[in-house]
Amino acid sequence: MAYDALVFDLDGTLWNTLLPVTRAWNEVARESRGIPEVSTEQIRAVMGLSHEEAFARLLPGISPQEREKAAPIFYDREVKLLVENYLYGGVGEGLRALEKKYVLALVSNCQPEYLRRFFELTGLGVHFKDAECHGGTGLTKGENISLVLRRNGLSQGAYVGDTAGDQIAARQAGVDYYHVTYGFGAPAQECSYFNSFTELTQFFESLKA
Repeated sequence: MAYDALVFDLDGTLWNTLLPVTRAWNEVARESRGIPEVSTEQIRAVMGLSHEEAFARLLPGISPQEREKAAPIFYDREVKLLVENYLYGGVGEGLRALEKKYVLALVSNCQPEYLRRFFELTGLGVHFKDAECHGGTGLTKGENISLVLRRNGLSQGAYVGDTAGDQIAARQAGVDYYHVTYGFGAPAQECSYFNSFTELTQFFESLKA
């Protein structure tokens, strides 16, 4: 396990924006025809999916064309409602410590504006050498993990996430997967896991002690 890079998922791994995302959806729903309001549990179930998958699940009775029209309206409202630091405990301190021993990167299925808002609100962009998202490339999460590692000349990375989809993406990218239990989902198969970001930090620091 001689990793040179740690690649992180965003939602459910580094921060939790479940409440403002739900609020954004429901504000748009109340202003639009044909878009139903949703619960936080419905949003939780699609956190981490690509926007095509998420909208297909939340709007099953609407055509793909209409879903694509609704998506930018929702994302614009979502970014406007992100006004706080939604980090999980220990993330800021942990990234500052891990940066000293690993190249850090971020790969998410979010949109570019959402990713920029994360960096604006947290100030953590200085700790990541690279970041990529599905909305920026149109690639799958696994493809984006491979892309980030390849363009930075990294040969042995690990991916940290919180859902079965993250584990599948890591396998597609050919990297080891580590799961955080405090996020939005469960792994598809048995794997190493952490109950807090502090626990994660201590583990990866110990690999290079």
